[in-house]
Amino acid sequence: MRPKHELIRIVLGDDQRVVPDETGKLGGRGAYICGDPECLGTAKKRKALERSFKTRIDPASYDGLEEAVVRFETG
Repeated sequence: MRPKHELIRIVLGDDQRVVPDETGKLGGRGAYICGDPECLGTAKKRKALERSFKTRIDPASYDGLEEAVVRFETG
């Protein structure tokens, strides 16, 4: 298990959009993934976020998540 500071919180907001929670303070149901692009790819492939949030996630939402993971990884 990784330390929390190595993880990115992903939030399902009231508007059913999936967004990265870079502050850790957004409201809504949250799930954590590691800050590695491979982790996001694995989560997408296994539909882990869809299971966590119990809803279908739009493929376009993953593009925004990829950008957040790259920002997290670089810095």
